Amino acid sequence: MRQKVKQGDYEYFNKKRQKEIIKTLIYFGISLSLFVAGYAATKTKANLLTIVAVLGLLPASKSCVSMILYLRYHGCSPADYEFLKDTLEHFKHAYGLVFTSYKTTYEVAGCIVKNGYIYGFLTNHKDMGKDLEEHIGGIVKQNGYQATIGMFSDKEDFLNRLKQLQDKKTENEENDEKLMVLLHQISL
Repeated sequence: MRQKVKQGDYEYFNKKRQKEIIKTLIYFGISLSLFVAGYAATKTKANLLTIVAVLGLLPASKSCVSMILYLRYHGCSPADYEFLKDTLEHFKHAYGLVFTSYKTTYEVAGCIVKNGYIYGFLTNHKDMGKDLEEHIGGIVKQNGYQATIGMFSDKEDFLNRLKQLQDKKTENEENDEKLMVLLHQISL
């Protein structure tokens, strides 16, 4: 039995991308087939199936937008996954989170939550880690939580911070779980 891939898993973006492509093709295919069937039956575009086909383009277009988002971002790269997998397994973690703020979109290869600390390894916009920290911090605060947030673009800084946190005992696992759920809710 295959295990379902969840948001935050390494394979999530690839599976989601495939699913969105297939769903979009099916939706457009249904609309096209309805239009062709109506035209073949009546020899004119002015028929009821044309209206249904045009209305079918609404969910197809919505699915297309979602597909484009998943085609644009790639989640955690294989190189970053190899770098992160041994380190992150000791924490409540997620791979390949994409956060969108008013300024830009940030790709975080790996992210951990422990004892109210949220640390992430930023792969794009390396000089904008502080902006992402403020963005996530604002959302965390709006939702009634407190957390210390650190986004690192340097691998060594990220690893050193995780080593410091790894030795500490987990204090409030329920709060960490809620913070991780919140991160999933605000990411792609």
